Amino acid sequence: FWMGICQNCTALTIEATPTKTSTLYHRSRKYWYPVPYPSSFHWWEGIKTLPWLAEPQSRYRHLLAVFIGSMKTLNIDSNAFRRILWIQCSQQQITSPTNINGPLCQWFNTSHSCNGLINATESLLLLRSAKFCLAPPGDTVTRKSLFDSLLAGCVPVIFAKASLTQYNWHLSTQDIEDIAVYIPRADILEQKVKFLDVLKAIS
Repeated sequence: FWMGICQNCTALTIEATPTKTSTLYHRSRKYWYPVPYPSSFHWWEGIKTLPWLAEPQSRYRHLLAVFIGSMKTLNIDSNAFRRILWIQCSQQQITSPTNINGPLCQWFNTSHSCNGLINATESLLLLRSAKFCLAPPGDTVTRKSLFDSLLAGCVPVIFAKASLTQYNWHLSTQDIEDIAVYIPRADILEQKVKFLDVLKAIS
């Protein structure tokens, strides 16, 4: 289809170069436009508090960082990178004197099919419990939880600029700098920085 009658079709995709079609011979992508993943937050006319607004209860934002996702993606490099982040998170799961509610970082591992340890409601509440939400690449360079994090008021931490820069219909370069924290993937792999140290310096 993409190699035949639809060479120049305009297509809205969740990413600019979807993994399963990016290698098709002679397929044109010049009219492919990425749009953000649909969020698990759904609008309701009776809503009283927007999900990204701060809540007065102390239980909110008691975590510095959280990750919700799988350690087994379809991308071997992503799996190895997520394991490094998991190790850093696990090593620093200590209670701060000013953080009486628990560890600084929590890692919630789910199955690849998204039917893991927590359901959608619990996931969204967890995102609202953290200041920063890790958004490392998985099967592809971006992930749905990145956009759930934004709506939950949790600052996404990205490790590849393309995770957001491809959505140029929706986000400018300045927007991305304002709403996300970028830590170069190479800095983590080369052990130049630990992501929690970067986030502590910001918060």
